[in-house]
Amino acid sequence: MPKCRMRSPLFRLIPSLFFAVAMAGCGAQSADTPSDDASETTAVSASPVQDIDPSQLIGSWRGAFVKDRGTLAINLEIAQNAAGELTATQYAPDWIGYPAMDGGVITLSEEGQVLIPDALRGGLTLQFDPIYRQMVGETGTGLSAHFVRALPRLPDQKSVMEVKIPAGDITLAATLSLPEGDGPHPAMIVISGRGCWGRGRSVGRVLPDYGMAVLEYDKRGTGESTGDCDTATFEDLVDDAVAALDFMRADSRIDPAQVGLQGGSAGAWTAQGVAEKALENSDLDLPAFIITYIGPATSIERQQREAGEAIADQLDLSPGARASVMRAVDITLDQDLSNEAIFTELNAIADQAEAEGWRGQMFDVSDIPASADAVDDLWLRRFSFDPEPVLRRLSETPYLSLLGAEDAIVPLPSNSDALRDALEAAGNKAYKIVIIPGTGHGVEHGDRDAVLPDGSTYQKFDTVEPLYFTEVIDFLRAQNVIETP
Repeated sequence: MPKCRMRSPLFRLIPSLFFAVAMAGCGAQSADTPSDDASETTAVSASPVQDIDPSQLIGSWRGAFVKDRGTLAINLEIAQNAAGELTATQYAPDWIGYPAMDGGVITLSEEGQVLIPDALRGGLTLQFDPIYRQMVGETGTGLSAHFVRALPRLPDQKSVMEVKIPAGDITLAATLSLPEGDGPHPAMIVISGRGCWGRGRSVGRVLPDYGMAVLEYDKRGTGESTGDCDTATFEDLVDDAVAALDFMRADSRIDPAQVGLQGGSAGAWTAQGVAEKALENSDLDLPAFIITYIGPATSIERQQREAGEAIADQLDLSPGARASVMRAVDITLDQDLSNEAIFTELNAIADQAEAEGWRGQMFDVSDIPASADAVDDLWLRRFSFDPEPVLRRLSETPYLSLLGAEDAIVPLPSNSDALRDALEAAGNKAYKIVIIPGTGHGVEHGDRDAVLPDGSTYQKFDTVEPLYFTEVIDFLRAQNVIETP
């Protein structure tokens, strides 16, 4: 039986209408108190199949995909375009930092179905309940789906602008995302990892909401940045990051004393290289903080060898294949071998790896030369750095390292141990190392049948691990870089 009670202290603050309904009598169910007695559920019959009024679908919807006790939150925004068609935009809250995704044009079937062909997981086939204004159905891959009407989506309050950064004889194209307010704001510069990648935007979509300005730039020779990525050296990338640091410190909307770096994967070496350059150059101040995502703390050569061993373990390679992996590192770094000899032997190892099915997991395109003339452009010939000396000098710079527990590219425990030993030797009291369970060399963990302590399972959907953002926010608050609300 329903009980006359206030379910939460919150409701004691709600006057008039809700209070009056809630206290109207013990025989009446409170408007703000869901029934907890399943036997009292009343079935309400919907009308027979009829044409759906498109205006009933326009607006915000909050929902989820469901499978085996697991859920993936999915929100929809349904609008009408100039042609009169209904269109869907999708937001996945658990994919932190991802942009909105186009769901395509919505079709209303004669059977009363709402069809969203370009929705995630193979499209959506939904039935619309006109009484309670909910949509229920399934995806093209067989997941259950349920959506309810939601409050209108609030407009984004951050300012986003495209900027150009002079960097020696090249120009870096970047996106600057600013929080609300005039500032000056603390700021983070995002440095990409290995490869010729354009700017990401995930950090800039999140951290400005917490008071942090974010600069994300295309690496030289990628996207809209000038220069040549394929021949860039480690020193070139460090110089580019220094140019970004100078650019941000000169912006009147930015607090020049609170500009730090975030390096992802090999971008961690770049961030460490900027710190090394600042320690050697009195005209350049150290970054206000350094944050690394799945970033190494060992030398580039050591990381290459340890990653090769870890990946070989994962693939269960034969002793001969393992020897070939280590030989590839040796000959790439051998300055006494001719380029022709290096070209010939590396391609023989690549052919062996291709035949045995492990080339794609072990070698990047920049690891195997296309000709003898291209040997000097190999990544491992252009990139050489050991962060230990600079880490041992970072006595005061706040440093946060986020590492994946299952990472074969930046293996544990060697990288966490190397970072801890170096920063302890420096006397740094403002560092933190966080090991993220369930993740490898990335911030996501894919679909899995996850096992609970009692041995039962549930569907763990592919999501961005929120610790990669919550740990950053908490760390920046603890260091008084951003304010704690």
